[in-house]
Amino acid sequence: MRLREKPLIPWIFAEENGKINFGHCNCMAGLGESCSHVRSLLWAIQAGVRMRERKKKHTGSLHLESRKSNALKLKI
Repeated sequence: MRLREKPLIPWIFAEENGKINFGHCNCMAGLGESCSHVRSLLWAIQAGVRMRERKKKHTGSLHLESRKSNALKLKI
């Protein structure tokens, strides 16, 4: 993209359950309903969701409990 060109705007319409109904972009290929910009947007969303899920999994319920022997037990 050149500095003087209008920025490209890829977008998608998806339902809460993750079903993608359609996507579009204002680039030349996007006018034909398919381009790499929409695909890249979907990839970025998927990567973000995976990172969020991994973070939840690793930091989810991390608790320290003290035992009678004063030792600490790590519950994951």
